[in-house]
Amino acid sequence: ITNPNQTLNDFGCPVATRTVFSLQSAPYDDVRFRKAFTFMRDGNAVNAALRGDTHVPPPAGLSGLGGTAGPGVTGYVEGLYDEFFQYNPELAKQLLDEMGIVDSDGDGWREFEGETLVVPSHVWSGYPFEDYTAAVVQAGKEVGLKIEPNVVDSGTYFAIRGEKPGVYFGQGWCGEGGLEAVWGEGGWFEPMGSGDQNTWDWVAQSGSATAAGRKELLQNVTRYVAEKYWAPSWGFFQIFTAHNNYVKNFDGGEWMLNLNTVNQKVWIADEERW
Repeated sequence: ITNPNQTLNDFGCPVATRTVFSLQSAPYDDVRFRKAFTFMRDGNAVNAALRGDTHVPPPAGLSGLGGTAGPGVTGYVEGLYDEFFQYNPELAKQLLDEMGIVDSDGDGWREFEGETLVVPSHVWSGYPFEDYTAAVVQAGKEVGLKIEPNVVDSGTYFAIRGEKPGVYFGQGWCGEGGLEAVWGEGGWFEPMGSGDQNTWDWVAQSGSATAAGRKELLQNVTRYVAEKYWAPSWGFFQIFTAHNNYVKNFDGGEWMLNLNTVNQKVWIADEERW
């Protein structure tokens, strides 16, 4: 921020952008399809283009960042993106061919069980959410998958989550608590068919583990989820809030922007207003 009369507050916790699959129906219940959908798009490049300066770039030697927990957060696994989510459209095509999802009539679109496969991509309206779906539509076209955007208001999106087949755009959750809220028993993605006893046990055990033990357990969750391709990453972005300097005792956090709490009493210095 260049205005000397304003202060920028770094939320301090990288936030994940991801694709989530409704696992209750074919072909989304097949890990090969989820892999193909992941490999067909250049997640890190799209995330960088849409998030701009808030995009969290990978360190030298890595092509992207992945997982639920971001850099600096317990449960983060370095190299996860390169191991599981790297851009590889040729491999995506091979996996779809292996599943029998092929273009048998030469019209440019792959068929599944005798019909053109149309993949609904559910997303709530607003920037940059719709732009991620536009990127998915283009990436799908390159490998012969017809992606059909389903753009709705946020209330409708959360109401249909897991009830309709297809893929869902998702973002949010950071820190250890976010990892637990997403993948613990009763977590955010359970209605999608994601989660099982392994993830639930590791999350539950992490709550009473030593620091080293907690790190290992949450990294187990991160790797396990990546291997199943339940929520492939596009990357991370950082959240910031800004305030005028005449606003005192303000510690802005995106999720809990409460101006008056036990620990924070925000007030205005009228004599400093400009």
